[in-house]
This record gives sequence, structure tokens and C-alpha cells, in this order.
Amino acid sequence: MTPAEISRSLEQKKLVLSGWAWFTHFEPVFGLAFIASLMPFFAAYDLLTVGEVTLPDSVTRVFLFATVTPATAAFFLLIHRNRELRLTKVNTEKNWREITLAILRLAENNNWQVRNNTKKCIILRTHPRFWSGSWGERITILLEKDNIWVNSICDPEKRASLVSMGRNRQNIELCKKVIGHLG
Repeated sequence: MTPAEISRSLEQKKLVLSGWAWFTHFEPVFGLAFIASLMPFFAAYDLLTVGEVTLPDSVTRVFLFATVTPATAAFFLLIHRNRELRLTKVNTEKNWREITLAILRLAENNNWQVRNNTKKCIILRTHPRFWSGSWGERITILLEKDNIWVNSICDPEKRASLVSMGRNRQNIELCKKVIGHLG
């Protein structure tokens, strides 16, 4: 993460993603929105080329199934994906060095890969097995004076994933527990 992204994340209390990571995180939303846009697109095409839209009698059910259902799902999934980016606050009085050492021990014990380790940010990646139900998670830990902020999302450097099988919550709880035991 860049210093600007770290500052914006701490300011908004929400993980700021950029570029491909942002796209991958919201990719399922875009897929559902695309599906929802097909029927209105074809109706507009008919209107422009033929001059009228002729619809069969069963169009109401088809319209509901092909447009309203994926649009509604995309809306609720967008809300869910935004909520996943919220940072979780962990109060501590320990300094960054002690916290970093504890987190690095946690990463080593859980076979997490350290992607970034600075005085303001630690980023870890998990590599679960194939049958785990997850492609992997990205755990972000940010420092702000006396507070530590933690987030875990499905790894945006891998395929888009709708679920982590509870691993994101588990990762956050593990980090909170390790930081909480420091003092």
C-alpha cells in the first residue's frame, strides 16, 4: 500500500483498494450488473433498429428473472463487498515493534506470507489448500497512534471469491487475540 492509500484507509476507517485489486474485489458485482443490463440493452436495440419493441406474453416473468433478480443481487452484493472493507479497531498500548514481532510470529505459525512490512502497515497473504473453499485471504494491519486497525478480505491478487468460509473473520480474531495478549 502506498502512504496515500494508508492515510485514506485510516481516515475512512475502510481499506482502500486501487487498480486491479479494486476491480477483482468488486468483480462479482460487475458480473451481475452485466447480466441485468442485457435485457434492457436488447430492448433498446429493437427500438432503434425495428422502431418498436415487441414482447411475448411471458416477458414479465423473463424480465423479472433476467433483469430484476441479478440487479437486486448486485445491489446487495455491492453493500456486502463494501462492508468487507471496513477496518476493525484493536486498542493497545504496545509499540509498533512489539506488535510487528507478534504478528510476524503469528504469520509464521499459520504459514502466512508477509507481503509488506513497514512502520505503518503489514500485509499478509494466506495460501489455503485447494479443498479449503477459499483462494486465499489478504490480511492488512495498519497503525494509527494508539490504535491498530485490522482487515481481512479474499485476496484481490487471486480470483474473485464470494466467500472465504469464515476465514476472514477468523483471521481478524486471531490478530486481535495476538495484539490483545500483548498488553
